[in-house]
Amino acid sequence: MNRIISTWNINGHAWVFIAIFSIFIANNIWVLQNGIGISNDTIRYTSSAQKLIDGESITGKPKSYVGYSAFLALVKLATPNKYDYLKVVIVLQIIFATVALICLYKIGQILYSNAAALLALAISSINYIVIQWNHYILTESLFTSMVVISVFLCIRTAQKPLYATIALPAVIFTTLIRPNGMILVLVFLIYLFSILKGNIKGFAVIVATIIVAISFLFIIEETQDFTQKEAGVGLLESGIIVKSNDVYYKKLKMPILGKTDAGVLEYNLLYIVNYPLDTVKLIAERLYAFYFLIREDYSNRHNIFLYIIMPIYYLFTLIGIIYALKKNKRKENLLILGLIMGQTAIVASTLADHDHRYFTYIVNLITLFFSHGAISILNRLTIRKSPG
Repeated sequence: MNRIISTWNINGHAWVFIAIFSIFIANNIWVLQNGIGISNDTIRYTSSAQKLIDGESITGKPKSYVGYSAFLALVKLATPNKYDYLKVVIVLQIIFATVALICLYKIGQILYSNAAALLALAISSINYIVIQWNHYILTESLFTSMVVISVFLCIRTAQKPLYATIALPAVIFTTLIRPNGMILVLVFLIYLFSILKGNIKGFAVIVATIIVAISFLFIIEETQDFTQKEAGVGLLESGIIVKSNDVYYKKLKMPILGKTDAGVLEYNLLYIVNYPLDTVKLIAERLYAFYFLIREDYSNRHNIFLYIIMPIYYLFTLIGIIYALKKNKRKENLLILGLIMGQTAIVASTLADHDHRYFTYIVNLITLFFSHGAISILNRLTIRKSPG
């Protein structure tokens, strides 16, 4: 028997996609029964959107989310007054999420196999951790979708450089949706630089984009201040592991370095040098909470399920990464891995959120590696059992 699993042709099996996307839409409709999700952050975004419409400047922390506020402003301007523009936002977020699923499938096809792509698509279409955010007026849904869409457009740029005209704006928009994008954009731009370095026009576009992006970020002084507060002194000494709003679900008792005139980066380095073991333990606890999704206030049954399923998930993910890095599309796989590591670094230096929203941003990319690993192992087992 040949590798039927990995080479199975999807053509003529449209019903599979219809079923998967029907389930995805049904899940979204089910979640929407709770109504539009509103939080304190929602007010910040809608207020900023109105300021953009009124031609006023956005100051303070909201500037770090200017991409999402601009998205809300555009939707509000385009929505007739008799309609609730927030409902239109929810519909658009679901559309973006649907496009992201299609892009996820295409990435799997390009890098791995039809079967791996289909498995990743099927898993992601029922992943409640991601789907739940589609009905919230928050950055999570759009940012998660745009990360996947941007990955697809960047990979297509490697095949057809003309796609850079779409990929670069998508990457910059993703960057501006929320502060995490300021780290992830570096991974995207390094990849684009590596594939277009032989193309003078592509090189010029990337250099111009980097200049614009850096200029934009440095203009936003409040963004720098906010970033320092989020990843600065307090989050090491506080020992925060998991947080939800102002509730600290889990903390470690950490030593205090004391007063110093050092800046944020220098202070963190001093802290790590003086208390390396405490720092490593804190980071390990954060990443454990981040990746394994265990929470102290979950039921024992729920946590036991996670204790069983997550190690299996990551075992196949690791296998998928190993197999992927052996393939020809090494740069593309490093792009995906780089984005995962970038978000991991953010959580390690800050905290894990109780509702898993930070995990949402990269779980679809992790699922690609998982699917590739699972299908690769299944193929090997199939070959061994085949006669001759």
